[in-house]
Amino acid sequence: MFRKSSFLAPLFLVGALAVATVVPASTAQAQPVVDAASRFAQAQSLYDAGNFTGALPIFEELTRETSSPNARFYVARCLRELGRTVEAYDAMVATVRDATAKAEQEPKYVGTRDASASELALLESRVGHLVLATSESKSPTGLTLNGAAVDPSKLGKPITVLPGRVVIEVTRADAPLERREVDIPAGETRTVPLSASSAPSTTASTGGLLRWIGIGVGAGGVVLIATAIGTGVASNDLYSEVETACGGVRCTDASVVESIDEGKRLEAAATTTAVIGSLMVAGAVPMIIFGGPEEAPVSVSAMPNFDGSGAMAWFSGRF
Repeated sequence: MFRKSSFLAPLFLVGALAVATVVPASTAQAQPVVDAASRFAQAQSLYDAGNFTGALPIFEELTRETSSPNARFYVARCLRELGRTVEAYDAMVATVRDATAKAEQEPKYVGTRDASASELALLESRVGHLVLATSESKSPTGLTLNGAAVDPSKLGKPITVLPGRVVIEVTRADAPLERREVDIPAGETRTVPLSASSAPSTTASTGGLLRWIGIGVGAGGVVLIATAIGTGVASNDLYSEVETACGGVRCTDASVVESIDEGKRLEAAATTTAVIGSLMVAGAVPMIIFGGPEEAPVSVSAMPNFDGSGAMAWFSGRF
């Protein structure tokens, strides 16, 4: 007889956010203490219900208070669902960075790192990147992209933008307005030299070869993990059939022997496929993080499930 396969729910470790709100002693009894775990659960319920506008400020507040990669991950997700793609991409980059750093000391964040890496890879095809290069030591007094003000400190660093025509305007003290226009395809980086005396020119970068290999390997891993989930579901269905045939007790009746054998085969296949897929995802992450051109931001790929500890959910033996 075999036992039914179980799948761990794809939830983040709320306990990782269990940081109580600090209340002055003089008002501690007058104000209820709402801990971060409860607020995270509230925000996640809003997110699951499709209320991204309501969930976003709670996740943002939790991110500021706790620096939790899990809260930041949901900030990025809410921004994505609200159509704020550029902000979502930048928030997901920050999530990958923070979760990667924390995962070195706290393995529970490995799952957060891989999930954010996966969703960042999907966002990569929906944005472009612009690097504004200048040899001047003095920063301009003003910088806009398509009319929106940008912090001049971002000069020389990748700026995430929506694909399409970008109009760049630079204001300097005692110098005429400098204006550039550049078309930025999705998934590509354009470098635009800025100088009051230079002619307009651009260079392009589509990402390092190792990064694209990493994305391919990670995508393959995601497919294997999805296949493993499907195989596990089939194993569960088969278990239910055998359980019904045996009346809920252990049996070795010849009529169910083939079903038992098939169930064992499906479970073994699910476990093996999940492990291989997870290894591919884990191997792809550093390739994508470190395999791109210097000016390009991180793009990564992976899509694991989560268990209650924030780590990837694994298939466990049931047959």
